[in-house]
Amino acid sequence: MNDCVQRLDGPEARLVDYFDLVAGTSTGGLITAMLTAPKDDSNKKPVCTAKDVVQFYLWYSAQIFPHTGYSPLSHFQYSSPLHIQTTLI
Repeated sequence: MNDCVQRLDGPEARLVDYFDLVAGTSTGGLITAMLTAPKDDSNKKPVCTAKDVVQFYLWYSAQIFPHTGYSPLSHFQYSSPLHIQTTLI
Protein backbone atom coordinates (compact mmCIF):
# COMPACT_ATOMS: atom_id res chain seq x y z
CA MET A 1 0.00 0.00 0.00
CA ASN A 2 2.80 2.38 0.90
CA ASP A 3 4.57 1.64 -2.39
CA CYS A 4 1.40 2.57 -4.30
CA VAL A 5 1.19 5.87 -2.43
CA GLN A 6 4.82 6.64 -3.18
CA ARG A 7 4.46 5.75 -6.88
CA LEU A 8 1.58 8.22 -7.11
CA ASP A 9 2.98 11.10 -5.06
CA GLY A 10 6.73 10.56 -4.73
CA PRO A 11 9.14 8.95 -2.25
CA GLU A 12 8.26 11.31 0.63
CA ALA A 13 4.55 10.38 0.59
CA ARG A 14 3.31 8.40 3.60
CA LEU A 15 0.04 6.61 4.33
CA VAL A 16 -0.72 9.11 7.08
CA ASP A 17 -0.96 11.85 4.44
CA TYR A 18 -4.18 10.30 3.12
CA PHE A 19 -6.25 9.65 6.26
CA ASP A 20 -7.89 11.90 8.85
CA LEU A 21 -8.52 9.05 11.29
CA VAL A 22 -6.72 5.76 11.71
CA ALA A 23 -7.53 3.27 14.47
CA GLY A 24 -6.84 -0.31 15.45
CA THR A 25 -6.78 -2.80 18.28
CA SER A 26 -3.91 -5.02 19.36
CA THR A 27 -1.57 -5.29 16.36
CA GLY A 28 -3.65 -2.76 14.46
CA GLY A 29 -3.25 -0.27 17.30
CA LEU A 30 0.53 -0.69 17.33
CA ILE A 31 0.72 -0.29 13.56
CA THR A 32 -1.56 2.74 13.71
CA ALA A 33 0.58 4.41 16.36
CA MET A 34 3.81 3.74 14.47
CA LEU A 35 2.43 5.02 11.16
CA THR A 36 0.79 8.16 12.54
CA ALA A 37 2.84 9.40 15.52
CA PRO A 38 4.65 12.56 14.38
CA LYS A 39 8.43 12.53 14.40
CA ASP A 40 8.53 15.99 16.00
CA ASP A 41 6.48 19.18 16.17
CA SER A 42 8.06 20.79 13.12
CA ASN A 43 7.81 17.73 10.87
CA LYS A 44 4.41 16.16 10.24
CA LYS A 45 5.98 12.98 8.91
CA PRO A 46 5.48 9.90 11.12
CA VAL A 47 8.16 8.34 13.26
CA CYS A 48 8.00 5.11 11.25
CA THR A 49 7.55 4.21 7.63
CA ALA A 50 5.67 1.06 6.59
CA LYS A 51 9.04 -0.63 6.06
CA ASP A 52 10.05 0.34 9.63
CA VAL A 53 6.86 -1.28 10.93
CA VAL A 54 7.62 -4.52 9.08
CA GLN A 55 11.15 -4.57 10.52
CA PHE A 56 9.77 -3.90 14.00
CA TYR A 57 7.42 -6.88 13.69
CA LEU A 58 10.13 -9.13 12.27
CA TRP A 59 12.30 -8.33 15.29
CA TYR A 60 9.77 -8.10 18.14
CA SER A 61 6.47 -9.82 17.28
CA ALA A 62 7.35 -13.07 19.08
CA GLN A 63 8.18 -11.11 22.24
CA ILE A 64 5.08 -8.90 22.06
CA PHE A 65 2.69 -11.70 21.13
CA PRO A 66 4.16 -14.92 22.53
CA HIS A 67 2.45 -18.14 21.53
CA THR A 68 0.88 -19.41 24.74
CA GLY A 69 -1.00 -22.42 23.44
CA TYR A 70 -4.04 -23.15 21.37
CA SER A 71 -6.30 -20.36 20.26
CA PRO A 72 -9.36 -20.85 18.07
CA LEU A 73 -7.96 -18.13 15.82
CA SER A 74 -4.38 -19.43 15.78
CA HIS A 75 -4.74 -20.81 12.25
CA PHE A 76 -5.26 -17.29 10.91
CA GLN A 77 -2.09 -15.49 9.88
CA TYR A 78 -3.46 -11.94 9.86
CA SER A 79 -0.95 -10.59 12.35
CA SER A 80 2.11 -12.46 11.11
CA PRO A 81 5.09 -10.35 9.99
CA LEU A 82 4.74 -11.74 6.46
CA HIS A 83 1.08 -10.71 6.25
CA ILE A 84 1.89 -7.27 7.62
CA GLN A 85 4.72 -6.88 5.11
CA THR A 86 2.62 -7.85 2.12
CA THR A 87 -0.21 -5.57 3.25
CA LEU A 88 1.77 -2.44 4.14
CA ILE A 89 4.56 -2.44 1.59
